[in-house]
Amino acid sequence: MSSSSGHLAAVSRRDWAGPLVCVAMAVAYGGLAQATVWLHAPGAFEPVFWPGAGLSLAVLLLLPTRRWGWVVAGVAVAELAGNLAWGFPLVPSLWWVAANSVGPLVGATLLRRSGNPDGLLAPLHHLRSFVGFGVLAGPSVTATIGTLGSSWGTEGPVGALWQVWPSYLLSDALGVLVLAPLLLAWRSRGLARHPVEVGALFVTLLAVGLVTLADADRPLATGLPYLIFPMLTWAGLRFGIRGAALAVFAMTQVATWNAVTGAGPFVAALDDAGAVLLPVFLLGAALSVFVLAAVVEGLSDSTEVQRQLTRQAYRDDLTGLPNRRYLIEYLTGHTASWPSGRVVVFAADLDHFKFVNDGLGHLAGNEVLIEIARRLERAVRPGDLVVRSSGDEFIAVLHVVEADILPLARRLIESASGPMVLSTGSVITQPISIGIADGSPDDDPELTLRGADAALHHAKHLGRAQAYRFDEHLQRRDRDRRLVQSDLERGLEDGQITCHYQPEIDALTGRVVCFEALARWHHPTAGLLTPDRFMPAIEDMGAIGELFESVLAQALTEQSRWSDELGSAPPVAINLSANQIADSRLPDTVATALAAVGATPDRLWLEMTETALAHQPAYDVLLALHDLGIMLAIDDFGTGWSSISRLAAFPWDLLKIDRSFVDQLAPGESHTQRIIRSTITMAHDLGMLTTAEGVENPSQVERLTEFGCDYLQGYLFSRPVPAPDVLAHVTGEWLWAGPGSGTMAPVMGRRR
Repeated sequence: MSSSSGHLAAVSRRDWAGPLVCVAMAVAYGGLAQATVWLHAPGAFEPVFWPGAGLSLAVLLLLPTRRWGWVVAGVAVAELAGNLAWGFPLVPSLWWVAANSVGPLVGATLLRRSGNPDGLLAPLHHLRSFVGFGVLAGPSVTATIGTLGSSWGTEGPVGALWQVWPSYLLSDALGVLVLAPLLLAWRSRGLARHPVEVGALFVTLLAVGLVTLADADRPLATGLPYLIFPMLTWAGLRFGIRGAALAVFAMTQVATWNAVTGAGPFVAALDDAGAVLLPVFLLGAALSVFVLAAVVEGLSDSTEVQRQLTRQAYRDDLTGLPNRRYLIEYLTGHTASWPSGRVVVFAADLDHFKFVNDGLGHLAGNEVLIEIARRLERAVRPGDLVVRSSGDEFIAVLHVVEADILPLARRLIESASGPMVLSTGSVITQPISIGIADGSPDDDPELTLRGADAALHHAKHLGRAQAYRFDEHLQRRDRDRRLVQSDLERGLEDGQITCHYQPEIDALTGRVVCFEALARWHHPTAGLLTPDRFMPAIEDMGAIGELFESVLAQALTEQSRWSDELGSAPPVAINLSANQIADSRLPDTVATALAAVGATPDRLWLEMTETALAHQPAYDVLLALHDLGIMLAIDDFGTGWSSISRLAAFPWDLLKIDRSFVDQLAPGESHTQRIIRSTITMAHDLGMLTTAEGVENPSQVERLTEFGCDYLQGYLFSRPVPAPDVLAHVTGEWLWAGPGSGTMAPVMGRRR
């Protein structure tokens, strides 16, 4: 079908929709009117309720306003045809047509403008608007116009005519309250969940109604109708507005049928009073049950909202798993009941998940997360808990009794790491790493989780798809990390972090060519902390710049003091962190520190590891430092994966051979010796000096000097010492006269 023909078909359907509404409304309204007249004919009553009013209001609220004209036209056609068929004069009939057309229209309009366009009866503020506009305002307009029509051509006092108005109002109001809620509430299928109970309620309601509303001659007959209220209460409490609407409809039919057939307590009253008392009773009963139902649904809605809010607070939207907030409360309140008294936490993180998001897109990443969540849930045992803790991290809390839980961790890794097919057709394998921490129900949940996270990070350093258990080493690192996070600022302000100095000595002359400044933290409670205890945490915190500035200022100040005392001073060497090399502000920071003490740039060495260079080769920053005249050194050479091209690409001044190679030096030719000799030769060919770290015995001095190493550094000469002890073994010409100095003379003589 072409687009134009489809458009014509749509227009055709819209053209026919209005007339169909009109015809359907006329048929339905006319049928209800005929049934109502037939129902009341046996007792010659005026209609106790007029269901057409409820039908009109409900249809108006169910349809868009553009169809309202057709609804009103259908009501008018049915009303006029019925009145003329029943033999009523034309003029009053037209008035009644206007009354039954305009009244529901007024009620529907007021409901829409009041913020209740769907005619809801719950919660209570919607019920108030429905009763005020749908049950009272609309029928009042109908009663007023209808009463005017009834007065047309009628003889007698005008005041007597307005006695018709209350019965007219009650009839329409009850018709709205009986039929409109039934039609409007039935849009929801909530009753279908309890079909047996609904059937039992309906049968019981009919039976009780027939008994209590059937015989007017019984003792206490006037009180029997109120026995129907427990049934109405049952309907309202259990099924809300839908049940109340069904119960009110059934009650009204039973009561009306009994009354018009001459049975029931309302027949015993005077005819006029009976015509009013019955609808008043029914209205009161209906309003009571609807108020109860509205309160119940309001409370239910509040409970449901609270339940949804609770679910949102404790559930992850993507995977449906509990979240970290739920996990904390679970660890706090549920694990104490475990018989073993042991809590084992597995922290699982997806390896290289960034590649999935970047390469396949975030939708694919979401699919992977959902699938990993399902696999972890299937892999754990009944009663265990799996949560999504953060972006691509999951936590499993397991009830285990095994001493060795690494096999269980490997089973989790294998179950999660199998191939998965995405909706795009891509097949990927997503490995995970796991960190494990043991705890007890009395432990702080955050500490247990922190231990699992620390083990997870260590597992990732070991490679992909690894598992690692939190041990004493990691526990110490975690304790140091928390200590740094809480005390670093005060440590810098109070001068707790100071410099110790270790000399580097010229292998030929025995002169001290440099003092390397190494930070030490004199912590008031933890004692003396070496850099390996606090440096990783400082780097993670992003506070390495503050520490560097403090060490730089202390070292340059101490160098100035040496110069004042001895007339000159060797350079000082300071280590740069990998996180600093890409900082464009670093050259200005160093220049400012030099200017503050009047030091020259050539008396400062900055050392960085080759691993740092591999990750952050910020050559612009390094060139700016070198242009200042600062000596730049590659530290721990041989432990990373620095390439020859990286060494050749920059004019380095010094290369420091890592102590792991120096430790393996022994008499005779070896693979390690060839590496050291080649490294020294390569460095010299590239214009770099060399320093050997970790020198601890005279034989190492001898071999390194034979290989042509320029400078020596290690415990053979001195451990790092506080500033006041630096000059203890130095002569006025900066010759080293301390430990190890005697081992150098034969070597120097031999080289000469």
